[in-house]
Amino acid sequence: MSFRQSKILIVCPIGLGNYLMVCPSVYQLTQACPEAELHLLSLKPVITQLAQKNPHLSKVINFNADQPGMKDIWQLITTLRLEKYDASFTFFPSNNWRYNLIPFVSCIPKRFAFSYRTAKFTSLSIFQNRKIDVSETMGDVEQNLNLVAYASGTEEPQNITIDFPAVNQTGALAYLRHHDLLGKNLVGIHPGSSKARGMIHKRWPAEKFAILAKLLTKRNHFHVLVFGEEEEKALKAQVVRGNAEATCVESMDIFKTAGLIQQCRHFVSNDSGLMHVAAAVGTSCTAIFGPSDEQRTAPWGNGHTIISKSRDCRPCWRIDNVGSRKDCPDNGISCLKDLKVEAVYKGIRIDSDAKPPRVKGK
Repeated sequence: MSFRQSKILIVCPIGLGNYLMVCPSVYQLTQACPEAELHLLSLKPVITQLAQKNPHLSKVINFNADQPGMKDIWQLITTLRLEKYDASFTFFPSNNWRYNLIPFVSCIPKRFAFSYRTAKFTSLSIFQNRKIDVSETMGDVEQNLNLVAYASGTEEPQNITIDFPAVNQTGALAYLRHHDLLGKNLVGIHPGSSKARGMIHKRWPAEKFAILAKLLTKRNHFHVLVFGEEEEKALKAQVVRGNAEATCVESMDIFKTAGLIQQCRHFVSNDSGLMHVAAAVGTSCTAIFGPSDEQRTAPWGNGHTIISKSRDCRPCWRIDNVGSRKDCPDNGISCLKDLKVEAVYKGIRIDSDAKPPRVKGK
């Protein structure tokens, strides 16, 4: 199927991590369709900031999906119709009526998407007219590449990387210098995750992160940087409380945040957007997984460690129920609550503190 000189709309799922996992497919579209013009519909400000730095995108259309009014929705549809797109790609995971309806009402003739196993009617997936089945064996990155391969008639690439654009190392080093942290051995921690759409249930308890931070500072002599958004301020404060070798990093733009994470020797996190940022900037991760599926959204690349608690019911957010997730069957997310601090600590693969700190971008 040819997209020569086509104008293509990419509908990106709402999460920061989702956007980063879409990026290899954006690049692959440019390889398969070098003359195509790619636009991205961003549903979150942080995605807009990143996408505007993506050299493969000609245009980024920003739409606040958290609190849209009817006037906002109509303006979006009008904007998309005026662009006269030839095709759209609604990338994974997007088993939701909003994702499926937008390309249709925008009068896009070729609408590529996935056929999910659940919510076939309520998701309005009938309005997508070029669909492939979701694979039970692929993660999110591979799912999206598979859709591009199907649409373009090309093979999936073998060497896949996720790169982070415009890391602000200058700002990161200035922050470390200001806080007298330049040259220290740093470990990053992100104890949070989005509160939206039930993602708060991916959080390992903050009090356990606090104990873990103390182990890292006392046993390994690391200084811990605790990351998170403004809404996670209280959560971060709980982790650093009583620990003189832990710093609560104030909320800052994503490029400076990425620069600081890149300065860390290691990053310990829930399954979150910042976990994917860490992997993208080359910082090894220990990723704590509870209800979400590490086969789908593990940090991309080599050198990362996945920590989880074995339960018959986990993961409960699986490929086969995308778009119709149920509440925790044991009503307590025990796969996270019962995960012991020592188990996470022992699972962290980190070099000896005798090695020099990681300082780049001088």
